[in-house]
Amino acid sequence: MDHHDAGTDQVAVLERALASAPGDDGLRRRLALALHERALESCGVTRYRTRAPSTAPQWRARTEAARRMLALDVDAELNAAAIDLLAELAEDRREVRRRRRPFLLLAGLAVLVGVPVVVLELLAGEAGFAVLAALASGALVLAGALRVRREPWRVAVERSTPRVWRHGH
Repeated sequence: MDHHDAGTDQVAVLERALASAPGDDGLRRRLALALHERALESCGVTRYRTRAPSTAPQWRARTEAARRMLALDVDAELNAAAIDLLAELAEDRREVRRRRRPFLLLAGLAVLVGVPVVVLELLAGEAGFAVLAALASGALVLAGALRVRREPWRVAVERSTPRVWRHGH
């Protein structure tokens, strides 16, 4: 059993114990601390000993742990740690755009080629081909937009992957 499995088991055991004794403040505190440890351990560590996320499941695990910590409402310090973690996660979920130039070129090409093709097909009475041309150029623009949209934590992962010393759980 690895460290991650032990942490998961500890949280599960504490959750079951707390379900049996919901008023036990000691159990609530131990569970909140175990959740905080799980949130911290869910990230990888770079060779510079800084924490770096590496997968979407790690971000989900961190989010769930932080939300559960807040729900437990053990003390101000653990609540503040959970709030800070959720704020960091919220910031990391906003999308950033990168490498806009290829996207702009692709979008421009799709419009420059797609619009005349659509117009010519409509003039020729070929509505079906006009619709296909419009859909194809729209799909190219969408593909380009999706390609350049990135969440900051994913960009950070791509940049830090060569420096990851230990992957998270």
